[in-house]
Amino acid sequence: MPEQTEQDLGAVREALTGQIAYLVDEIEHLRSIVYRIPAPLLEGRPLPESFSIKETYGLFAILDEHVYLPRLQRIIADDEPELPLLDARRLLARESWNDLEIGDILDRVKEARSELVSFLRALPAGEWSRSGFINGQRRTVYD
Repeated sequence: MPEQTEQDLGAVREALTGQIAYLVDEIEHLRSIVYRIPAPLLEGRPLPESFSIKETYGLFAILDEHVYLPRLQRIIADDEPELPLLDARRLLARESWNDLEIGDILDRVKEARSELVSFLRALPAGEWSRSGFINGQRRTVYD
């Protein structure tokens, strides 16, 4: 595989941050229609082992708040840290997502994603090559 140039890596960085930023904007579009969805559909689980719509968006918020951003911060702060495996169901169980208003959940997703985008956009190009390990596998900021 040919080595990527700094210009190539810059394009990848911009694409990745742009995709996450788009997800922030998507929350506003979703907000305009989500209030039409009846509570039983927002809070019901299609299968016992699956998540409700509220829980799914709660998981997005949790992952950005407690997994993705902290992992990235640790990769930047430490030399090749070992990052813990996380159990999404355990993280999700910390809050009763189905008892929250969908608008409040979407606010949390938007805030967490916005912080993630800000962190990534402020990250100097040279820092994107830093890495850490999850379960023995090397992960970079790009991952």
